[in-house]
Amino acid sequence: MEKFSKFTRAEFLYIILPATLSIILFISSFYSIVLPSIKESIMDKKKEAIRNIIYATWNDMVYHNSLVENGTATLEEAQQEFIDHIKFIRYGEDMKDYIWINDLHPTMIVHPYRTDLNGKDLSNYMDPHGKKLFVESVKTVKAHDEGYIDYMWQWKDDSTRVVPKISFVKIFKPWGWIIGSGIYIDDVEAEIAAIQKRVLVFSAGILFLVLILQVFLIKQSINARMHREEAECQLRKSQRRFKNLANLLPQMIFEIDTQGYFTYANKFAFNFTGYTEKDIENKLHFSKLFNPEDNSRIAQRIKQIFKGVESENNEYKLVKKSGQSATVSVYTNPIFQNNIANGIRGIAIDITEKKRLQDLSGRAQRLEVAGRIAGQVAHDFNNLLGPLMAYPELIRKHIDDTNPARQYIDKIEMSAGNIAEINQQLLTLSRRGHYNLLPINLNDILNQVIESLKPIPEHILIKATLADNLMAIKGGAAQILRILQNLLSNAIESIPEAGIIRVVSENNYKDTIGGFNQKIPKGEYVKITISDTGPGIPENVLPRIFDPFFTTKISDKNKGSGLGLTVVHSIMEDHNGYVDLITDQGKGTTFILYFPITREQVIYETELEIVGGNESILVVDDDSIQRDVTSKLLDDLGYEVIAVDSGRKAIDLLQRESYDLLILDMIMPGDLNGTQTYRKAIEIRPGQKAIIVSGYSENDQVKEALELGVGSYIRKPLTLRSLAISVRNELDRVKKKSKEMIGT
Repeated sequence: MEKFSKFTRAEFLYIILPATLSIILFISSFYSIVLPSIKESIMDKKKEAIRNIIYATWNDMVYHNSLVENGTATLEEAQQEFIDHIKFIRYGEDMKDYIWINDLHPTMIVHPYRTDLNGKDLSNYMDPHGKKLFVESVKTVKAHDEGYIDYMWQWKDDSTRVVPKISFVKIFKPWGWIIGSGIYIDDVEAEIAAIQKRVLVFSAGILFLVLILQVFLIKQSINARMHREEAECQLRKSQRRFKNLANLLPQMIFEIDTQGYFTYANKFAFNFTGYTEKDIENKLHFSKLFNPEDNSRIAQRIKQIFKGVESENNEYKLVKKSGQSATVSVYTNPIFQNNIANGIRGIAIDITEKKRLQDLSGRAQRLEVAGRIAGQVAHDFNNLLGPLMAYPELIRKHIDDTNPARQYIDKIEMSAGNIAEINQQLLTLSRRGHYNLLPINLNDILNQVIESLKPIPEHILIKATLADNLMAIKGGAAQILRILQNLLSNAIESIPEAGIIRVVSENNYKDTIGGFNQKIPKGEYVKITISDTGPGIPENVLPRIFDPFFTTKISDKNKGSGLGLTVVHSIMEDHNGYVDLITDQGKGTTFILYFPITREQVIYETELEIVGGNESILVVDDDSIQRDVTSKLLDDLGYEVIAVDSGRKAIDLLQRESYDLLILDMIMPGDLNGTQTYRKAIEIRPGQKAIIVSGYSENDQVKEALELGVGSYIRKPLTLRSLAISVRNELDRVKKKSKEMIGT
């Protein structure tokens, strides 16, 4: 019974109250809007009626005035005839409405009911409210020729009843007369009262019928409503359980409608994306949360879901409200209502860190394998390159400038240089190269690189904008030259037709962490920008461009080693720098290099002259070819040379006699390495001068050798110039100075 009573009250509020309020609203609207409109309409019609009557009377005056003008009657005759006609005119439902005439003085000419006013001065005549109505009529016609005036006046012919009245007055200028007639407000009120009565009766009848219908509807809906309330109660409980469970999960739970607008998201989704429930209320579309490149794929997936295709694991780039992006894995299923899919429910899992670690792990493994292979190959290459790099200089000394063999020697030397360049990239990839970081100005290297690329193809224009006040950086000049050559060479090769390459150097201060494809920390940098107008990098290629041995150059003429950008990335890391890029398919690619600045001054060195000598030098190298190359170069420079193939043999010789200089190969498998040999040498000969030579060298071993007293480090393959300068510098060294690297 209590439940029944509850639903009876509910039905009352649900059905009767709205209907009753509707009737009340109708009645109130009628009185506040409709009735005033009706009153206004009736008033307008009555005012129009008296206006038409006055116009007809005015036309009659025109007729009588025409009699005067054509001489048919005198003015007095015409006016009297008109007065006699007017004073008997009556109209209206009870035929008691009338017309009066006064002049501009004002003086009453004729009034059918107030004959006592005829001929009298009305200048001071006032109605009960003190209004000088006849003076008002004169003002009205003088201003507008005609118009309406309102005042208090007797009810028609009943002088005992004074009521509100509105009259229309119009002047007839030839005679200076004003004619007027009016309507009584009480007439309008009487009509309105009759309409009100009819509406009240009609409304009462309608209300009665509505109440009967409402009682019937209440009885019919009670059972259905009880069942519905019970179902809604169960649904609310289920929804609460679902939301509580969803808010506990560390994944994003969401629902969208058929148009792609979010209708629900759990707490984790809001925290992760930065959006709020307010955003969902304001119609948040899925396309706003995902990378534009993924939106078409997502829209297609939504269509498949509504067609009944089972959900698959799809990875997308999610864009947070802050603009940061994340990779998510999305699982979805359709939401059915009455067997019709009306939305999608899904779960999105953040896999950004997982993907990053996978990419780093994969790249690290590839680099590790590639580096290991590169290091082994590079060492063998350097030994084989020794004669190719060194002998052309010796051969030129023994043949004439006109000898045809010189052109072949030049080609051998050029090819050997190209091989040495590839080998150096392998060494860089293996991270086993050693070079000191010295203050340098990148503008100098940029100018050198641009000059080295000449002749530049005619269809390409290089525009360089280099900052005059560019800060210095600490780096290895040869290494930085290599990465700039790689980037500019790639830019040139990427432009098949007319195009522009822009090279810009500038000082850059980043006060926030930013970047396009790389996070650049806050700090002071020298920023190098190299951009081209080529076709850009395809999206499917972009993730692999820094992988070792990956290349898109397939023609025999331009086929690359696949090491160029890998070397760029490696060298930038060695310099604690960053490489970022922007690419737009069809428009071009921009590489941006960030080098940390230094406030140390750049020291420019003059080119040293090749000078030999006659001092004694002990060469220690396990490779016979390298021993032979080094010995011949030193012999050609005039030095007294002894060569052995192991560190132990060198130590035996040092115990018997002294040498002015030791030239030690760093890596000698199965024997003492260069550093170990030198340590034993200085035990025997304290202060012994020495130079380390190798195709590559572990940084720690090089550092240890230099700290022990080795003067410098020369990188294979050796040239006459690099060897001569390094040997002479070390022999002429009086005391230990800062260590330097020759040949980098």
